[in-house]
Formats: sequence, structure tokens, C-alpha cells
Amino acid sequence: RDPRELAGELADSGIGPRDSLPIPGGALDVCPHPLTTEGRRQGALAIASGTTLAAVVARAWDAPDPPVAAVNGAVVPNGAWADTRLDGGEIVTLRAAVGEDDSDPLRVILLIAVAAAAFYLPTAPWAFGFEVGSLNAFAAGAAISIGGRLLVNAIAPPALPDASTPAGPETLYSLTGGRNQPRAYQPLPLVLGAHRVFPDAAAAPYNEYEGADQYLYAAYHFGLGDLELSDIEIGGTPIGDLHDVTVYGAPGAIGGVTRSLYPLLAGDVATVAGADLTDETEWTTKAVAAGAEKIALDLAARSFQVQRDGSYIERSVTVDVEIFAAAGGSTRTVEHTESLTGDSPTPVRKTFRYTLPTDDPQPDTGETWQVRAKRQAAPSDDDQIYDDVSWQALRSYGPDDTDYTGQVRLELKIRASDQLNGPLDRLSATCRQKVPIWDGTIWTAPRVTSNPAWLYRWFARGVRVAGRLVAGAGLPDERIDDEALKAWGAWCDAQQLECNHVLTAPTSVAAVLAVIAQTGRASPSWAAGKLGVVYEDPDRIPSAMITPANILAGTLEINYAGGPVVDEVAVQYLSPALDWQRQTLRRRAAGVTTPAHTATVSLTGVTSDAQAAKAANLLLAAQTYRRRRIRWQMGPEALTQIHRGDVVWLSHALLDGGVAGRLAGFSGAADVLLDREIDVSNGDHALLMLPDGSLHATTVASATATTAEVTLADVLPASPPGDPAWDPQDVLWRIYSGAEPPVRARILAVEPQSEQVVQLTAVDDPPAYHAAATADLTGPDGAPLGGRRRWSQSTPGPPPSRRRGRSPSRTSRSRSPGSGPGARSW
Repeated sequence: RDPRELAGELADSGIGPRDSLPIPGGALDVCPHPLTTEGRRQGALAIASGTTLAAVVARAWDAPDPPVAAVNGAVVPNGAWADTRLDGGEIVTLRAAVGEDDSDPLRVILLIAVAAAAFYLPTAPWAFGFEVGSLNAFAAGAAISIGGRLLVNAIAPPALPDASTPAGPETLYSLTGGRNQPRAYQPLPLVLGAHRVFPDAAAAPYNEYEGADQYLYAAYHFGLGDLELSDIEIGGTPIGDLHDVTVYGAPGAIGGVTRSLYPLLAGDVATVAGADLTDETEWTTKAVAAGAEKIALDLAARSFQVQRDGSYIERSVTVDVEIFAAAGGSTRTVEHTESLTGDSPTPVRKTFRYTLPTDDPQPDTGETWQVRAKRQAAPSDDDQIYDDVSWQALRSYGPDDTDYTGQVRLELKIRASDQLNGPLDRLSATCRQKVPIWDGTIWTAPRVTSNPAWLYRWFARGVRVAGRLVAGAGLPDERIDDEALKAWGAWCDAQQLECNHVLTAPTSVAAVLAVIAQTGRASPSWAAGKLGVVYEDPDRIPSAMITPANILAGTLEINYAGGPVVDEVAVQYLSPALDWQRQTLRRRAAGVTTPAHTATVSLTGVTSDAQAAKAANLLLAAQTYRRRRIRWQMGPEALTQIHRGDVVWLSHALLDGGVAGRLAGFSGAADVLLDREIDVSNGDHALLMLPDGSLHATTVASATATTAEVTLADVLPASPPGDPAWDPQDVLWRIYSGAEPPVRARILAVEPQSEQVVQLTAVDDPPAYHAAATADLTGPDGAPLGGRRRWSQSTPGPPPSRRRGRSPSRTSRSRSPGSGPGARSW
């Protein structure tokens, strides 16, 4: 039968709300939008006993059209509001009417929803333990460790690892496995929250000489957004502890480092190795890169003479350089002579720089530049004279017209020394993304935060550079549920939940939003007609009462976990204390010393021991408190009254106990004889299904401890006993204790099945499950955990430094083939 008809019969029966079903406290749920949760308000029902429903409506409803009002799930007609008295222990729902009977938009919405559901609802049998039909449906195919089953009954379950792939190092925390390498044609990095980052190599590094000193020029790319960099290190050594380092482009303060006010690095540099110059008659020729604006030649020589007493005297070696362009049979040449003079075995270095004419070569003539060099005089045959000379490199500097707006680049100029020598490929820094946050009054200017709610909103709005969307969803503000995100953000702060992650691979917007939400125990939702979230708030007020009065007959289904479940949960996350390597934290079920079934879960975006411990505790608690899935069907009004993430009260003999049977007889309009003796007390609740299918909810007014004779508080709403139409065997009864509340359940899915049927899936949501999150806050070493690390602008200075101990790579000075005499190279 239509549950709306049954609810109407219950309301019309004259039964007072206080006589229906027991619930702890009371709640008010006001939803001014007929089809979404936009503008929804929920709170405790604080009223004086005897307050009428009409008074509650007048105080809580401000729209011109009257709402659809229900008490404990039973719709109360408008004309009965003044006669319906409350005592504060009811769930009162006020919702905008969908439409008139002759133009029902809910039916249209259901038709669309059913059509959409056909694309994502699975055809395979329902798999217990996973949320099907959501962004996390892929988890149903994930493999768990040997034996046992991990029950992940949550709004935002973590992704489960594939057991067929051995666990390896996290690939996203350091952009290229802890080395600075170019990632050509890959997405630019995007930091969420705060993270240690090994940036991309933004350009090919190159060397230049300034007198006898060699300098390295290198550029690094930290990604998009408004990043604050700190704790910059090279090979594990703070950059402020190194000498002769010039930094350009790093936002924020960098202590102990000279900062340049102009770009250091040429963006397009092509380097060609030269050669030893050993012949005064033959030129060594190299081509200049196409489009170059400037060139530079690095020359090195060992030029000195050893005297009989072992001292040195000065010698010089001269190199001729010609720069020429040839096209159409004509040649233009620039001639230059460079002398390198030394008086010791220490190599002499010089760099010759030349700016090519802006109008040459002519593209239409195919004219190209070339450079050649040779020594003027032959090498000396005297064993006491050293005049070796080499052309070490030719660099061509091209124009860099790239627009780096909205990107965070760091450029370095470092002098080669005993302190720093060898490959420079382990530069890293702590990066903190700045995004607007809600401070309780306004959305602030961008500031450092790891709160998942503020990062979620920032990514949903999109990252724009000069008006162009470069990352994120790009949603306008009116399509984002700011009110829901404000509440979630406050809850994340209270729960000390953070999101610290680095994105480097091509990823869909939906997947990124899901990752951010999951760190805050939430998942994306469009229930309000805007992008928001639903999250597992343990204090959420139940918004509906589900009873046999509004469950479609024969649709209640309870699935219990079969077979063994895991008795140990191991969560993996990145730990700043371990140099941002993978850390594993384990939780065992009570009384388990040798776990037989272990499940391993990767917590993406989690970098806090305390947050990882809470996640592990909740995963383990689900094995105890969430061992069943509850599924039932309701009428179409459920699509507007109940939403994913809501908490409801469930009252049914299959769920919250009680005793049931058939009546054996009547001795009066309120005196009934049960078909057997039971333990019953005055005030217990009684629910009777009458021969016509209607429900009669009341309480026990008089009964002895163990009896079959019960006096009901309310007379039966039908013909007097003895009427042939009233065969007591046709009356079903259920009596249950008034001291026990109904089952508290969390809605996991709302799935339209047809125009008139909506299927709901829920899981137990007892307070003990949420309390388990903080029941055991110990770290991987078993020691108690303290407060969380906060990344916030209000906290002065950088965070605590990472563990030290690594030193920059150092190589001895050596002469490599073709690199010139005694060259010190990177």
C-alpha cells in the first residue's frame, strides 16, 4: 500500500505523538526547498510540554505557503495542527510542498532520477561492505589482505589497495621520487594544504664562469597557486647554511640567503660541449642554436712556467674566435681574440659573451650563425712550460616568452665550492597553499591552511590565471553550498582533520574533490542543488522516523556480514617525522594478540599520526558496530525527505527487538489477550496491525510482570469485540520496551527504483562507533599522541625542521675527457 495513505490513517486515528514511538530528545527539521536540501535547518526541538504543532509551524516556518508537517514520520493534516500537542520528544519535519496533485514535479524528478540511476546502479548482486552507486564503488573490486573481510560502511570510505600490487613508495608526495627531474608534457604540480615537495626541474641547468669561479644556474617549478615556501634544503642541508647562494622567485622569507631582484636564469639555453684546442692551424667549429639572441664561450687553460727553483712564472695562451653567418654566397664574420694568462697550476677560466645582431641572421635567406675557435700558437715542447687550453662549452641563449603567471618558480645561482660540488638534484622545500578561509564573519584573503573544507571550496571554485581556468572545477559561487562547507570546516577544525597532498598526475575534478573530502570524513554531494558535502558528524540530529507505517511491505532487508572479518587494520600514510616516507600504524581488535586477518588501507592526504590513528580506530570499530546493512523501500516522498548522510530512527521488530505474535481474543475495546504469556511492564509500547491493514500505535496501560492479558492505553479504533469481522487471529501485535530507543542509522544511499518507489540503504550509527575514534590515540610506537601540527598563518615562523643528517653530494675535483684542464664541474 502507499505509505502516504498509511501515514494519513495513523494521523487521522487521533493518536497523540507522545504515544507513538520512543526517541531520545526531540528534533526539528525544516527544509524550505521542495526537492533539495538548500536552506535546510536542523536543531533540537526545545518546546514546553503541550505546545501545539501549529505553534511550532508558526515559529519555524517563514514561507508564505504552508508546509507539509509530519510528526515522527506521520503527516499531520493542516486542520489538525492546532489539536496536535507535543512534548519535545518528537521529530517534527516541515517541508515545502512539491506541487499540486494535477502537476506533480516530484513525479518528473523521479522519472529523471530513475533514468540516471540506470547508468550507475550495478547489475551484479549487492556486495556487503561497500557503498555501491557512488564515487567509491570502485572499492568493491579491491582485494583485501589474506582472509577476512574489511567492513567499510561509511559515508567516505578510504580507497583500498590492490593486493595484487606489492606495496611501494608513495609516488605523489615527492614529484619525481625525491629527485628534481623535468616532467615534460605533464600536468603542473598542485599542492593541497602543506607538504614537503621535490620540485620539477623547470629548465636545463647550465654553468657560467665569473673569473676563476664557476656558477650553476638552475630553475625549479613548485606548481600552481599561491604557495608559501620555507625550509628550503639542498641534499638535506638548509639553504641558509650554504655560501654564495642567490635565490630568485621564492615567496616568503628565506633566512640567510641573498635574494636577487631580477630573474637569474635564461629560460632557453642550449649547451654544446667544446673540445681541447691542440692545433694552431685547424678550427673547431660549433653551430649556434636557431633563434639564439646571445652566445657565450667558456675557455679554460693551464698556463704557467716552472723555474729551476720550483717557482712559477707567468705564461699566456691566446685563442682566436670567429662568429660568422653565411647565406647566399656572402659571409659576415666577427673576429675576437682572448688571452688566458696564469702563473700557477690553478686553471684559468674565461667566458666570452656576444650579443648577436637583432636583425641577423635573416630568416628568409636561411642564414645561420656558427662559432669557431683555435689557438694562435702551437703548444710548447718545453717540459717546463704548460700552455694547455680548451674550449669547454658553447651556450646559445634564446628568448623565453613563456608566461609564468600563477606559477611558483625558484631560481638559484650557486658558486661551486668544496661545500657544494657534484650533481644538484635534491632540492626540496615545504610548500603551503594559500586559500580563502571562513573566519566566522567573512571569507578572508588567501592564507595558509590544511582544512579540507577550505581546500575543497578553493578547488571547486577553480584556480584561475588571468581569467583562465587552469585547475579545479571552475564553479561560480552560487553553485557551491557555502553554508554546508562552513559547518564542515568548523567540524574539521574541531576534529583536527587535515588534507596535505600533492597532485602531479592527470586526475579528474571529481576524483580530486573526493580525495579532499575523504580526509575530512566526507564525500561530495549535490543534495542541495549545489556542490557540498555530507560528513559523518556524530552529533547529527535524526531527521526521520522509519517504522512499518512508512516502509513498503516486504521490502525490509537486513544483510549481516558473513564469514570472518578482519581483526587488525594497518593504515599507511606519509610521515613528516620520517622525511615524508610511508609510515604504518596498526590497530588490533580487543583481545586479539595474534591477528589472523589483516587489512591494509592507504590514507591519501593524511600526514598526521593522530589523524591516522583516528582513521584506523574507526575502521576497526566498523568491524564491531557496523556488521549489517539495512535496506528498505519507501514512497516517492522519501526522495525529498531523506538524503544521503542523514541520520534516522529505525523501529522494526527485526531491528530493535520486542516480542510479536497474534491476538487470542478480546475482553473489551482496550483489553486484549495475547497468544502467549510475555514479560511486560506498564508503559511498554504496543503496535498492532488491524485486519484492514492499518496500524494502531499505543502503550501498555496495565499488565502484570508475566501475563497474556494486556490493557491498552488507547481503545482499538474499530468495531467492538464480538463482531465477526474482528477475528483476533487477524490482528498482529508487537510489544517492546519503552526504555530502549529505536535503532540510530546513517543513510548511505537513496536510489529511485521507479516513479513510486525509492530504495534506501543505511548502516548502524551508534554513539559507541564514533567514540571509538579517540578511544586509543597512540602512535605507531605505542606512545600517546599529542596535539596536531598546525599549518596556519597565525603560527609565526616555519614548522619544526625535518630530521637532518644528509649532506650535499660532494665529488672530488677531476679532469674529465674533453672538459678542459682541471675543470671543477657540476
